Amino acid sequence: MRSPRVAFSSRAALVALLVIAALVTLPVHTALAASPAQLADEATPLHLGEFVFREMANGESAAYQISIPEAATYRITAVDEEKSVAFDLIVTDAAGNEVFNDIFETVELELDSGEVTLQFIAVDTEALEFAVFAYFGTMSADFDQPGTLLPGSIYYEDRVNEERYALLSVPETPYPQQVFLYIEPGEEDVFDLSAEGDDIGAFYLTAEQGDLLHFWSQGGEYLITATPAERRSEFSLIPYLGGAPAAMAIDEPFDATIAAEQAEVILELSLDVPYENLTIEAGAEVEEVNITLIDRLYDGVYYESSFWEPSLAVENIQAGVYYVIVEVEPADEDIPITLVASGAAGEPPTGLTSGETVTGNFEEGDTLAAYEFNVTQAGALVTVALSSDAEDTDFDLEAGMAPDQALWYTFFVGSREAITFIAPAAGRYYIGVLSNDYTGEYALTVTETGPAPAVAVDGLTWGSVVAGERSVYQLEVTEPGDFLTVALVGQEGLDLDLYISGYTAEGYGLPSASSSASGASEIASILLTEAGLYEIAVSAEYSDEDGNFVLLTRLENPNLIASQWAVDATATSQYEDDAYSALQATGAPDTPAAGDFDTAWAPEGTEVGEQTLELTYEYAVMPTAVRIYENYNPGAVIRIEAYDAAGDAWVTLWEGEAEAPEEDFRVFSPELAEVDFAANVIRIVLDTDAIENWNEIDAVELAGRP
Repeated sequence: MRSPRVAFSSRAALVALLVIAALVTLPVHTALAASPAQLADEATPLHLGEFVFREMANGESAAYQISIPEAATYRITAVDEEKSVAFDLIVTDAAGNEVFNDIFETVELELDSGEVTLQFIAVDTEALEFAVFAYFGTMSADFDQPGTLLPGSIYYEDRVNEERYALLSVPETPYPQQVFLYIEPGEEDVFDLSAEGDDIGAFYLTAEQGDLLHFWSQGGEYLITATPAERRSEFSLIPYLGGAPAAMAIDEPFDATIAAEQAEVILELSLDVPYENLTIEAGAEVEEVNITLIDRLYDGVYYESSFWEPSLAVENIQAGVYYVIVEVEPADEDIPITLVASGAAGEPPTGLTSGETVTGNFEEGDTLAAYEFNVTQAGALVTVALSSDAEDTDFDLEAGMAPDQALWYTFFVGSREAITFIAPAAGRYYIGVLSNDYTGEYALTVTETGPAPAVAVDGLTWGSVVAGERSVYQLEVTEPGDFLTVALVGQEGLDLDLYISGYTAEGYGLPSASSSASGASEIASILLTEAGLYEIAVSAEYSDEDGNFVLLTRLENPNLIASQWAVDATATSQYEDDAYSALQATGAPDTPAAGDFDTAWAPEGTEVGEQTLELTYEYAVMPTAVRIYENYNPGAVIRIEAYDAAGDAWVTLWEGEAEAPEEDFRVFSPELAEVDFAANVIRIVLDTDAIENWNEIDAVELAGRP
């Protein structure tokens, strides 16, 4: 059994090493370095500010590669200087130059941006403990424009009179780890500290609670706030990372420690094969222990909890990497916990090759046959086909990017099934054949082709589909927020259905939409809230005939969908009752070019003070854009208002000064203030004294959310 360092046992010692250069005279070791290319190939990726704990034997070597974001002074910090003398350290910069070769101790180096390699060679059997920090990062007194920090930043400021803000960017990691924020106020100074993020909510640290704020993360951006109690205070702030969780193994008791004042520890559990059953038991010096098994910290697809019992039992868990969260009530002292994972191992999935047909047989009591398949490229078209000659059978298919994750599946009665999907990413995919309590032999074929054809955006996509099958197209979304509409028109006599599905590269499903009315015409719409690979499928699963179809695909800004032209208008004055009247500003633009045209509204004179144009629209919307088509002497608009009918008041959407633009014609559409009401009356205010000659407006477009 081993006892992992889940958290620093001495925070004060760590910070002392960060803040004060502790130089010790030590005997010289001779280090034999590998070549820079060899090091880069063998090095373990390491994040700035990530704590490393590794037990090493005499003569063992370990290399780490860290990405240096900018030229600065970097501090390779030995957590325990007495232990660090058991190692030699060789540092190779991005250019391949050896910049340090000596006994490992806390050292500061000037490094340029790029990939830097750290090689440690053990000259005695000891635990390697270190992290890399840097003297950069900013904090700001402006909440709307916070500074920037990275894990590993060493930030110091004195004479602080008000809150300081920064966005802390934690890199994405495949494993959960603790994010620590150490704050050290000046003598007799007092600071509160907080961290906020979409995944964590909010964490707070007051002066009475100590000097270390911590939370778990797999990457993200967090708002950090440091608040002084007194004027002219000083403080140091150092964010760092706990590193990858310690690994536990099946049937091996594992000793862990939950540090004082902490509530949980997270460990990694890797299952090489499926398990028919799995039990995780905790022995602890506390009565209540909660054990949670997950595949990802905040957005995983697998989640099991013991609900504050010291034992968690699960059935039919597939192979993969999982994380064990052990929670207790925080205590004043460290809490030792012994964990044991045990269970009955099952058979690993059968490997499949593209185009190869394998056979299987369900006997009485069999429920699932598991397979795995390697997809070579993202966006590939994958077809999984099942057939059986057995009588009275009903086999189904499922597929996903994790063993217990059915992103694609069939549910039709019978012994012939097929799935066609677009792979969101290259990598391993899992396929399951479900017996549904039927027996008999079957044949299974998986084929990768591709990449899948892309659907034409804002245009037509012509295609064909085979009876009983699907035709699939891909749409890659990099910037979410648009509204996707797909219209399907098929050949007369067909029965077609339309499906829109989205997936992340990690295999998590995104919002979907579908239309499955009878006939060959369908339409489906969806708001694309997240980036990812979207799949547009035309299904002929209920059709008896092959046929052709066409897809019309549109992407639109949802804030601008409800765009409309004015249907009525009045003004404080107008040059004539027909030509140049306020009504000339209704409808779409109709002036042939920039210049003086009677198809636009013009006030009665050229210097007649403030003039207003009031426009009425058919539908009330929450305004997101007002586009003013100024065809002659533009620039006189000083205010845009919306009428709040419920409050019987005009509300300013935008206000500014009149200013003549360089162009003779413009579409003026400033950013509007957000309002919480819908309006169908807009008022445009002009300062006619500011811009020479007549000011004319051809049309005013209103866009907004219904």
